[in-house]
Amino acid sequence: MRLKRASPRSIFGVFIILCPIFLYYVVHQHHFMADISFTDYKKAKTPSNGQIPRSKMKQKTFKNCNRKFYSSTSNEWLTVQFKGRLGNNLFQYASLLGIAKRNNKNPYVSPTSPLIENFKISKVKDMVSNDQGGQPIDEMNYGKYDKNLDCLPEGNVTLRGFFQVYKYFENVKDLVKSEFSVPDLIKNKSSNFLRELFKRENKTSNQYVMLIAVHVRRGDKLRAARVGNNVAPVSYLQKAMSLMRQRHKNVRFLVASDDLPWSRKHLKADDVFFTPGKSVVVDFTILTLCDHMIMSVGSFGWWASYLNGGEVIYYKFPYIPGSKKDLGFNREDYFPNHWTGLGA
Repeated sequence: MRLKRASPRSIFGVFIILCPIFLYYVVHQHHFMADISFTDYKKAKTPSNGQIPRSKMKQKTFKNCNRKFYSSTSNEWLTVQFKGRLGNNLFQYASLLGIAKRNNKNPYVSPTSPLIENFKISKVKDMVSNDQGGQPIDEMNYGKYDKNLDCLPEGNVTLRGFFQVYKYFENVKDLVKSEFSVPDLIKNKSSNFLRELFKRENKTSNQYVMLIAVHVRRGDKLRAARVGNNVAPVSYLQKAMSLMRQRHKNVRFLVASDDLPWSRKHLKADDVFFTPGKSVVVDFTILTLCDHMIMSVGSFGWWASYLNGGEVIYYKFPYIPGSKKDLGFNREDYFPNHWTGLGA
């Protein structure tokens, strides 16, 4: 039997019908493959200790996360393992909040969190434990933004690292500042100290006193120079204080430090005063209540500056160039761009 040849018009009609189907498949296949590309966390071979090497995690990932979160609610949680001291813990908790928001996970910390005693943090839950299936994810660099953290694997996850990158929590900065409010007892002690200082200084000057907080970090930073830590030299502190005197009228400087004898010796001046130095959290709160801030190095001074909310001057060289610490650090990811960096 002789077959009838299809007319061009009929071929064109079939093409018109099939074209939308083909495009639908291509688009959805693309999203599906994007999802698969970000499950490399799961595909990586897991050692017996349960830790997934981050070098494996970064394989075959896209530059941008294409995995879509279809619901505004989720039963998945995200937590963080705390390490280090106060400033480190504040970075870890703040980054937890921001990363959880991007990944549609619920941020929680254990009731044993070191922050609970001194801050009004609310994301606390008894159930959070690595024993309950939280997949551990380690940071690549403590002070560089890692895009892979914008697209965590499905399920419960535990973050491990320092996460000293303000960009991780820029999306929830108002929440962060609210979570880091201190109990009334601590705030009252801090406010009373400043009130007495202001009362004394206002009587002398007969005009408003502009109070500049100065944090001088030395101590363990001197001992940790072998891994690349720098301390801010006195020349930097004097330059920063001179700049504040130029910018503002009738200034007074209030210095907090882990080395008050050194600070009293090198920063002595008629317009310089010192915090009580009896309580770390009270000193920290006093710094946040001042008008502006000069920081030296370290996460304690960083957080006092961030929560202060005024002008901030920072030391531009917290790490020795080429050192281990310097290689894991990106200044643009660590210091907000509206702060002022100075050298010595």
